[in-house]
Amino acid sequence: MILLFFGLGLIIDIAQFYQNPTTTNCEIYYSMPIKELKFKEVGGKLTAEFPIVLKIRDEITNELYKEELQKIVNVSYPKAEIEFSDVQQVVLSSGRKYNISIEVLNNKGEILKAETTIVSREWGEGLTLSDIQISHTLLNTFEESRFVKNSYKLIPFPRRNFDKNRYLLASYCELYGLEVDSILITYIIGGRGNGEDTIFNEYYGVISDRMAIPMIFNVLGYPQGIYTLKLIAQSETLFTTSSKKFAIKEIEEITKATIPDSIIDYASFINYIASPRKISELNSLPPQGKILFLLKFWGRRDPDASTKENEALNEFVRRVKYADENFTRGIKGRRGRFADIGRIYIKFGPPDDIIRRSSEIEVHPYIIWHYFDTDDWFIFMDKGISGEYELIYSSIKVEPTDPSWRMLILPEDRSRILGSDF
Repeated sequence: MILLFFGLGLIIDIAQFYQNPTTTNCEIYYSMPIKELKFKEVGGKLTAEFPIVLKIRDEITNELYKEELQKIVNVSYPKAEIEFSDVQQVVLSSGRKYNISIEVLNNKGEILKAETTIVSREWGEGLTLSDIQISHTLLNTFEESRFVKNSYKLIPFPRRNFDKNRYLLASYCELYGLEVDSILITYIIGGRGNGEDTIFNEYYGVISDRMAIPMIFNVLGYPQGIYTLKLIAQSETLFTTSSKKFAIKEIEEITKATIPDSIIDYASFINYIASPRKISELNSLPPQGKILFLLKFWGRRDPDASTKENEALNEFVRRVKYADENFTRGIKGRRGRFADIGRIYIKFGPPDDIIRRSSEIEVHPYIIWHYFDTDDWFIFMDKGISGEYELIYSSIKVEPTDPSWRMLILPEDRSRILGSDF
């Protein structure tokens, strides 16, 4: 059991992972508001340089390990809600009691201290789960840093306190002693009333004697309170579990709102209007989590929250429907939303002017779209005479352009486009 003691905003948390049968890899997470730090301007940036003192005392032998770590924080503006967080890894002997503390000197000259007492884990043999690390960020990455384990990056979040700004519950755990072909992984959130919510339940094939278990879940809709995240790993004959507490504070109860089943497919197609991170986040969520994510996503885009209708969502659904109904082509019937012309329609809406060239002998069939307000041009060409038009020119740089597009269209159309203000 981990006991946490913290003052004036400094807090630590611990997670232990298997090192070998006699030692444990202990990760010490700590964070503090940057308002506690003293900043000075260096090269146009605000910089805080400060030492952190880590102490680990063996409660049996009274042996003390002490290390001073120099840290640097750079910010453009030291907002009060921003926190500095970090992790320090240490290897401890198994089965021993340790007192772990972090000390920081704040901008008032006061020593901030946070400490916890743990018993280092004894791993033994057989199916075993590590501790759970809880975070608000989980990314798959190839980078190497102290925040990355098995290609998963988690930002330390020792407070484990989620709110309307941080509503993604991310976790990481490791499973050891795998000697079976498959394993059932179950995640449960307890503490909501008298019941439990199973948020993940799936079999995994086993390819080695250990595996990483990452998870991310949207907790929007959960009322304020203290919860327990519980992970269960089991086969036909083996069973092991691990758990960690977290808190939810001031998250709006929006579970009564919903997105109709008739439009959920369209509302979920945010590929062209959301960042890769948001798309990955949506795809990683279970069904209920996806609904809550989309309610938040589209709620932020509602131009008039006082009305019952979300005009932005309605217009987006109309565009995706139109793309599917009018631009679906090919033997396999690839939906129009995935075609170049469908993508442009979804992103920018219907054009103000359309020029069609379908019977000219000297060129392949093509279509020109022109948007008057922005003076943007798009040219789509049916190079394969299959009815599927691909984008060969865009006046918007983020969209692809065929370098030889000028030679592929009629001279009068080339003059029309190049003679504009573009």
